[in-house]
Amino acid sequence: MNGYRPDVEHSWLAEERKRDWLMLIPATIIFALVWHFTTREKALASVMTLLILYVLVTQMWEYRRERWFRAAISAFALIHVVVICLVPFPSPLRPAIVYVFPITMADGFAMYGIVRWLASKLSRSNISS
Repeated sequence: MNGYRPDVEHSWLAEERKRDWLMLIPATIIFALVWHFTTREKALASVMTLLILYVLVTQMWEYRRERWFRAAISAFALIHVVVICLVPFPSPLRPAIVYVFPITMADGFAMYGIVRWLASKLSRSNISS
């Protein structure tokens, strides 16, 4: 008997779920602050960018020690802050999620593709093999 019980949740999975739920706290604070000082559309774009960067980092966690990975995430964050601050968002009569969500999803897939490409070109494990 190896002691494995499929009905018992592993500690790492519980920690990961807790971390995912805790990510909602800064997202809520950022949403409230950005909406208070700017517009609803910019607040939604800010939070969606934060959550997509979070998902990107959790999905690519094995590259966390690579310099190129940290540089790419920092560049993505900086570009998004500048774009959200400088680009005027339209204020339509329909909810902001209608047009912010598709743009954010395309942006997230593009960032994921760029990081995957960088991993194939610059990762230490690929260079040494």
